[in-house]
Amino acid sequence: MTTPWDRLTDDTYKSWLLEAMTVEEYNASTPRDRQLLLSDFEQQQQRQKMPLLLLSSMASSFDSASRKLLKGTPPFPLADLPASLNDSLWADLRNEYGLSLAELSSLKNHVSEQQQQQQESPDPGYPFIGSIYILYSKPSGNEISVIATAFAVTNTLACTAGHTVSEKNNQNSQTLVIDEDLFLASILVRNDGTIAPEEGKEEIPVSVHKFHYENDWAVLKRKDQGFFPQFIPVAKSADEVPREGARNELTFYHCPVTLFNVDEEFTDRLHVTPKSGSVGLIKKNSIDFQNGGFDGSCGGPYVYMGKAIAIHTLSQNSALTSETLRIHQIQQGERSVSNKRMKVADLTIVADSVAASHTSVGTGILIHKRAGLLQCINE
Repeated sequence: MTTPWDRLTDDTYKSWLLEAMTVEEYNASTPRDRQLLLSDFEQQQQRQKMPLLLLSSMASSFDSASRKLLKGTPPFPLADLPASLNDSLWADLRNEYGLSLAELSSLKNHVSEQQQQQQESPDPGYPFIGSIYILYSKPSGNEISVIATAFAVTNTLACTAGHTVSEKNNQNSQTLVIDEDLFLASILVRNDGTIAPEEGKEEIPVSVHKFHYENDWAVLKRKDQGFFPQFIPVAKSADEVPREGARNELTFYHCPVTLFNVDEEFTDRLHVTPKSGSVGLIKKNSIDFQNGGFDGSCGGPYVYMGKAIAIHTLSQNSALTSETLRIHQIQQGERSVSNKRMKVADLTIVADSVAASHTSVGTGILIHKRAGLLQCINE
């Protein structure tokens, strides 16, 4: 005895069906559902041949399915459709929102098309991700101590905040460089308590080439004779720094070092996390970055119109971000694992919305105001 699937002769139609269902699901569908599926397929084929004006007037199973989801109780956003076509949520959606098999199939096709478009045109991301590194030392053997953020400014040089690699002796006012082997990596991971560069990521040995403790800048130099694959050009004059009330945003590239160091239970991967925000006060030698200064991110660049204009040196947070909230909760202690997860999940949105006010401010030293720094970079 032949099945409904066996009676199909159009291979193109079969391939279209298999993108949204199995052969068993098709055979189990009602004649009415199979007719709707065929109608939907034929409409889709016609869309490829018809003018745009006619396309807008055509009703489809996707249109009706979208209306059912968006007008349902509760409304279900199309953006929340499951990525996997085998997810059990599809069956729940069909039952709860009264979707026909054809409507369900159209939604699955929509998800597949979105995924294909994303693969063909992926999010390019922020432009200088490849220039940002995590600075760390190895105080004893191969044990890693994570320090700060750094960023490449030439093929062989990188910048960071001066206080992260040097210290001042209060008794004799001398400043000394950290006496430990220093390294850079783009991503660090923690496995069973051991920190190491992510597999496939380069570990770059560096030394402190020059620094100024009071002015809070340091230049690191590669020790391996290699070259940084990407670097950020620096602003060399006041003309390249935003004016007061500038409309274009700054981008702050930072690695949340403090969160990684404190949150050993849940944070097992450290990488750059860019954040855009408005220009704050432009001072004599520094600039404020509003909406996103984070603890433990010193050394990262403020980028404006394609150039690094400042090095992040200080965070002043009167509002909790999701990162500082997590640190605060760990410090509080006496919470069960499940309660910790619940607290973080529930409060992250609230914390980030609070931090969107101008009460979370980072301060960075203006690079063009530091003659010694510019001279070192330009050598």
